[in-house]
Amino acid sequence: MNGTKHMGFGLFANNNGNISAKYNSINVTNASTAIVALNGGKVDLDHSQVEYSGEGYALYAGTDSSTSIATPPVAGEIKLTNGKLVLGGKAVGYVKDQGLATPSVVLTGTNIDVKSDDVIIADLRNSATGIVTVDVDSSGTPLKNAIIRCRSRNNYTSSRIRSNWKT
Repeated sequence: MNGTKHMGFGLFANNNGNISAKYNSINVTNASTAIVALNGGKVDLDHSQVEYSGEGYALYAGTDSSTSIATPPVAGEIKLTNGKLVLGGKAVGYVKDQGLATPSVVLTGTNIDVKSDDVIIADLRNSATGIVTVDVDSSGTPLKNAIIRCRSRNNYTSSRIRSNWKT
């Protein structure tokens, strides 16, 4: 999909709708969002690749009271597990809502590739303290190594170093 007015999306699940898009490759450019799940809608992207380049969200799960059939609305869920999320342009990867009991976006085993200095990997919402602590030297693959590796793997060179967290 290639939008010209930053409208539209790749997949949209709303009001308990379910989309199974396992083992797919979805490429969305200049649309408002690549994958949307609202009001209990679910999108399963196991072993898939989502590539988004634009000024909106690659993965957006949440609520919209104006379209919800439930009161109160229940957050949607996107599972991109064992896959790949590729971000370009001024994309925001996903919303990380710390106020939810269960995550609305699940990225277990997923690699995130960043192709632009203007990308924001995660939009943090409802943090109890307003402070984000990122342990870049944790066990497993440290964040700083993953970011450096993804840039070299894509032949991408950052012209400046900065945080990819939007708070």
